Amino acid sequence: MIRPQLEQLKVRWKAEPARLHTEVLRLYRRHGIRPVRDSGLVGGLVQLPFVAALYSVIREGLGTAGRFLWIRDLAKPDPLLALIASVLTGLVAATAPAAGAGPMTRVGMALSMLVTFLVLTRMAAGIGLYWAASSAVGVAQGWILRREKPRLP
Repeated sequence: MIRPQLEQLKVRWKAEPARLHTEVLRLYRRHGIRPVRDSGLVGGLVQLPFVAALYSVIREGLGTAGRFLWIRDLAKPDPLLALIASVLTGLVAATAPAAGAGPMTRVGMALSMLVTFLVLTRMAAGIGLYWAASSAVGVAQGWILRREKPRLP
């Protein structure tokens, strides 16, 4: 319904991405469209106590029970694991079915990778391991959803 208006805004503000963003948000507000769903925020808030509990358990010593792969202590940060998890986070964004190739998508992907890296270089490697495994599953799901379906003759 608002697609023609969006296209007009893209043409008009092509040289000014910040202004384009502002105008698109204004258009969304006029039509009652919310660019961010409440369900995403609620889902994150619901998971927060579980992540805090996992972090606490690992920090208290259950993670010091030995090596896992190259990680000597799951209770301490591991920079290599943080790097792997941040790359996987970027791949999740890149393989999402709705992923575009625009500059805002690339900026968002780079920002999510940077934040993931910075967070995981300060958290227990056990959390990073969970994050990397979860992201790997997300990459696999995105790849499966994006791959072309065979065409019938």
